[in-house]
Amino acid sequence: LFNIPTIRIVYLANNNFEGPIPPNYGNARRLKDLYLNGNRLSGQIPPISMGQFQNLTELLLHENELTGIMPASICAIRPTGGILDDLWTDCLGVDPEVECDCCSQCFPSVV
Repeated sequence: LFNIPTIRIVYLANNNFEGPIPPNYGNARRLKDLYLNGNRLSGQIPPISMGQFQNLTELLLHENELTGIMPASICAIRPTGGILDDLWTDCLGVDPEVECDCCSQCFPSVV
C-alpha cells in the first residue's frame, strides 16, 4: 500500500488491524492524510527518513496499542519544521503508551 507512488489519502481507522506499523509507511511521498486510529496496532512507531512525508498534514495513531517514544523524525515535520498539523496518539495520563512532546492531541491509553 505505502509503495504506491500516487497515494494521497489512507483512511484505515477502526478496522481491528493488528501488528506493527509497516516500516515502509514513509515511502508514500505524496501522502497527505494517514488515519490508523482505532485499530490494534502494536509496537513502536517507526521513524521516517529525510524527505519522507513532506506533504503529510494528518497522522492519527490514537486508540491503538503502540508504545515507546514518538520518533524525532516525525516530530521534525510538525509546524515548526514542516506541515504536519495533526499528530494524535495515546500520550495522555500518568503512564502514557507513547511519549510524545510534539503531538497536537493526546488521548488516554485504551489498553
